[in-house]
Amino acid sequence: SIWEAVPYVEGNDNLIQLFIDSILSKVDTHEAIVDYWNNEGNVRNIHVKMTHFMQDQSVYLVVITDLTQLFKVNSALIRYTSPDIADYALMTAEGEKSGGMTKNVTILMSDLRGFTALGAKLSAEELIKVLNHYFEAMVAVIQKYRGTVIEFLGDGIFTVFGAPKDVPEHATQAVKCAVEMQAALKDVNEWNAQNGYPNLEMGVGINTGEVVVGNIGSDKKMKYGCM
Repeated sequence: SIWEAVPYVEGNDNLIQLFIDSILSKVDTHEAIVDYWNNEGNVRNIHVKMTHFMQDQSVYLVVITDLTQLFKVNSALIRYTSPDIADYALMTAEGEKSGGMTKNVTILMSDLRGFTALGAKLSAEELIKVLNHYFEAMVAVIQKYRGTVIEFLGDGIFTVFGAPKDVPEHATQAVKCAVEMQAALKDVNEWNAQNGYPNLEMGVGINTGEVVVGNIGSDKKMKYGCM
C-alpha cells in the first residue's frame, strides 16, 4: 500500500489526485511536486514519481523525495538577494565562480530625500517600518519591469536592468520603472499619512553603459555585484 510509505492524512487532496492521475494516465511515468501535510500538521514539499511496470499495469514503483529543506534555502536566497540572482547562483556555471563579464546594462539608483532628518524624527522601530513599506512598494514595481535589485543602501535601492538575465530595451524599461516608482510613492505617502508618519520624497538616477557584472568577493564571502 502507498500509505505504508506515506501515512494517510486527510486533506492531502493534491497527493491523492496525483496517485489517481498516475493510475488513469497512459504514460509510463507520472510525477509532480506537491505539498503534503503530515500528522503533526507540518507541510512538506515532496516530489513524487510513479512508474508502472510494463508487464503489470497494477504494480508501481513510487519514489518520494523530500524537497522541503531545498525549498527553504531557495526561498531564503531569493529574499536576501533576488529571484534572478538566486537563479544565477543556483542554476548557472558562472554562479559558482568569482569574477564577471562585461555587459551593456542600465543602472537605476533611487534614494529618499532628507533621510537623515527623517531618521531623527522616528524611533528605530518606526524607521524600519516606514522603510520596509516603502521598499515593498518599490521592489514590486522594479520586478514588474524586470529589474534586479542588487542591494539596499540605507534608504537607497541599487538596481540593474539587463543582468544577470538579458532584458530587451533595458534602458526603456528602466525609465518606465522610474516613472511608475514615482507614481507608487503617492500610495506610500497616503499610507504614511494614515499611520502618522512623515511624507517621503524620492530621487531617481539612471545611466546606461558597459559594466562588469558577476561575483565579487572571496571564496568565503561573495555577492553578485556590478562595477
